[in-house]
Formats: sequence, structure tokens, C-alpha cells
Amino acid sequence: MIKLVLCGPPHSGKSCLKNGLLTALKRSPISPYPYHINACPDGEGSWFHETARVDRALAARERRKETFSPEWVEISRAWVADTKEPLTIVDVGGRISPENRSIMAGGTHAVILSRDAELCGPWVEFCGELGLPVIAQIFSDYDGLEDRVKFNSGMLTGTIHHLDRNCDASTRPMVLALVQQILNLFNELEKS
Repeated sequence: MIKLVLCGPPHSGKSCLKNGLLTALKRSPISPYPYHINACPDGEGSWFHETARVDRALAARERRKETFSPEWVEISRAWVADTKEPLTIVDVGGRISPENRSIMAGGTHAVILSRDAELCGPWVEFCGELGLPVIAQIFSDYDGLEDRVKFNSGMLTGTIHHLDRNCDASTRPMVLALVQQILNLFNELEKS
């Protein structure tokens, strides 16, 4: 069972990456179906990206950006801790906080996405404190024109370009490499 937490600083494109990753995983004939949990109160539930593609004004009007409440944190924590799905993708808020600590503690692995390479370090440390192995560190380059993918000792690193709600990221080289990284992780877990 993999409970993959997508984390990193705010405004890095985590929700856009999540949507591209979910689409790519669903297309893969050998990937388990990806369950996903939106564990941040940013108002960008499953409906948001599809609505924004069709009608940005409607999506903006209907989005309810909230703050973490104790009830929301407990519900999200329980969803992550209690899921029994083979593959769960968890999208968390962009702050290192007690709330995210509680929610992320039920995860098994992490992917860090950051718009600024210098902001990755605290997230690597935070994941380490939670015992979450980081399987990918990705730099989000909104103005970039191409992805750069590197594998280094089992770690996926590199850049993903132009994560935007109006763009399908599911065929980007970095997203496809992340799918492969997840499938490799499944193979390793099956062997152990």
C-alpha cells in the first residue's frame, strides 16, 4: 500500500501536478487505480480543475478557501490513516504546520514540489521527521518550456514546466517519470 503525499510550498502547482498524475496513472494498464484525498482546505476539490477549464469565473466564484479547523484536520488525518486502497495520492496544504504534521503522519512516501529550490530543504526535513521517504523532489518552473528529468540513486529530481489549471500535465515527461517511480516502488514493496 502506498499513501503518497504531495507536499511543498504554496503556489508551486501541487494540485495541478496531482491532476496530471491521477490522469496518467489511470491511463497506465499496470497501475492500481489511484484513490486521492484533498487534505487541504483550499477549496480546490476534485471538481475545481474541471470547472476552471470550462468556466474560470464560475470556479473562482464557487471556490471556498477555508482555514484548517480541528474538525477538518481530524477528518483528513483519519482519511489518510484509514485508507486501505493500494494507491492513494494525498494533496496537502503548502505549509509546514501541526495540521499537516497530523495529516501527513498517515502517509508512506512523499513527493516534494517547489517553485523555489531553496524552499525544498525544510520540506525534506519535515518529511524526515515524519518518517516519509521522499521519492521525488521536483522544481516547478511556470515559465519553463520543457521538463528535465533525472534519476539519482532511486530519487527522481528535475523540473516540470508550466503547471497551470488550463493545461493537461498528464503527458509531461516529469509526470510520466513520476508514474514510473511509483510503479518501481510498488515492485520493490512486492519483493519485500
